[in-house]
Parts: sequence; C-alpha cells; structure tokens
Amino acid sequence: MAEDGRLTLADKVPSGGLFPDSLTVRGNRLYVLNSGGPGLSPPCGKMPNITGFHVSSNGHLKPIAGSTRIINPGTSPGSFLNCDPGGFPTPQFQCGQNPPAFPRSPGQIGFTPEGDALVVTVKSTNSIYVFPLDEDNDGVPGKPAIWKAKGPNQPTYFGFSFDSEGNLIVSEPFGASPTIPASPKSAVSSFSISESGVLKAISSSIPNGRGTSCWVAVDPLTKRYAYIGNNATSDISSYVIGDDGHLKLLAAVAASANLPNDLAVAKERGEDDGSRGSAFLYALNGGSGTVGAWKINHDGSLKSLGTFGGLPALAGAQGLAAY
Repeated sequence: MAEDGRLTLADKVPSGGLFPDSLTVRGNRLYVLNSGGPGLSPPCGKMPNITGFHVSSNGHLKPIAGSTRIINPGTSPGSFLNCDPGGFPTPQFQCGQNPPAFPRSPGQIGFTPEGDALVVTVKSTNSIYVFPLDEDNDGVPGKPAIWKAKGPNQPTYFGFSFDSEGNLIVSEPFGASPTIPASPKSAVSSFSISESGVLKAISSSIPNGRGTSCWVAVDPLTKRYAYIGNNATSDISSYVIGDDGHLKLLAAVAASANLPNDLAVAKERGEDDGSRGSAFLYALNGGSGTVGAWKINHDGSLKSLGTFGGLPALAGAQGLAAY
C-alpha cells in the first residue's frame, strides 16, 4: 500500500478450496475460510475448509504445509429436507452447495486476540469451531473444540469480534426464534474461551428485535460497546459489554444504514496529555453503494459523520476494513 492509500496487487494464489469468503491475518500468517462445496450438480470434491498461508515482506503468499482443516457443512449433498430437521422450502436454505447457500454456509474466520487459536462460525450446523495453533509446527491448526447450539435450528452463529478480556461476541442472524427464517428476530451471545479452546456461554441470545444481524464490531478504545449490522432491517444495534463479558442491549437502533454488509472500526490516538482519543465506526451500505461513518461517543451512542459514495449499489460490494 502506498503512502496515499493506493493499492497494488502483490500476489494471487489458489485459496485451497471453493468460494473463499473470509480472511484473517496475524503477523506473517493468513488463513482463509473456503465456504463452498461439496456441490449438488455436479458434486464437488472439496469440502468447506480453512487453509493457511505465509505472507512474505513483499506480500507474496506461500501455503503452510498441512494447514488445511475440513469444516462440516451439514448434510450434503441432498435436498433441503435432508439438510435440516424441519426442512426449509427454498433453495437458499439448502446445504452443501457451491456457491454455498448464504444462510447455511460457514460465516467467518478470525484469530483470537492472543493469536493462539482460530475461530470459525458455521451457520449450517449452528456451530463454532476453535482450532488451537501449534507454534512448534509452523502454526498448523490442531483438532478443533466445537460448540454446537442446542437447536435444532437456532441460534445460527455468524459474525464475531472480541472484547478486552478476549471473550467472543457473536451475532445470531436467526437467533431469537426456534426456526428459520425468523426475521426480524436476531440476537447476540458472548462466550469465554478456555486455554483448550472450549467455549462457555456468558450471555446467551440477547435479542435486539432487528433483522439478520450479521457483522460485529467492538469499540476499539474501551472495548465496552459492540455494534451489530442488521442487513434485513437496514440499521445498526448497540450493546454494552460488562467487565465479565455479559451483554446488555443499549439501543436496538443505534443508527440507520442501507443493507449493511460489513462493519469496521478505527481509532485516533489522544494527545500526549493522556486524553482519550476518538473511535469511529464504518458500515458498508450494500444497498446504496456507500460507506456510512460515525464517531463513537463516550456513552456508546453514535454521531453520524455522513455517508461517502463511489461503490456499486446492489452489485455485490461486501468486505470492509479500516486502520
């Protein structure tokens, strides 16, 4: 990246699977979540998986030997009646396709704050994987600890972030109803993560009454507030994060958006006098092809800084990062 922010392509390599939809980077390691396959017509050979790469100083990527780990996409191949106990009437809920069914595919991958594990959410099986990383073996993932919702169909885990204590904050786009679809009935949960990767629920399915809560961003200064992008209802919810990781809904609608597809946060350092500095929240508005910007106030409320265009509207703009 140049000093003026312009980007230059450094490398392009196969992702190790089908339909890569999430990346995470820490130091010189990058892991990708390949969420597609096996397909239905014709069947594809590669299952959903995670695969690791070394990132060189010039941005080139080299696969980490032995780093690929399979993710179970649910019953596949087969009809939707074989996919879930209740069965769902539309193809968008079928499992094991490529491209994958969005409401049922693996959702996100991310390093834990200490960098000693990888977290992966899997909507189709209502599961969260925690892969320990073997630092004595080039950071290769070990056998995952898997948390599975009691279900049968809810909650569906999707986006996540971490608070100041390393607790996992997870969105549940279909999380406050026994079956899917359940919009607008989303929720958010929090979990502690043990040294062995085992999750323990802190707050379970705290509802916000909004539609399709997907992405999670945590205030980068205090780590006391979580913001949730609600795609179906075109808004953002906010939660207070307690010292012990418990969640409390702050505002069901903290800000308006336009089919938000992703969230990101950034911070500005305070002065040398020890002042707090400032934190900012950004939302990728897929419906309008804009980025919404807000200043995060001390009480967790949001002050709009406007919207900024230049992206295609309703044409697939998805990921967002800030620094």
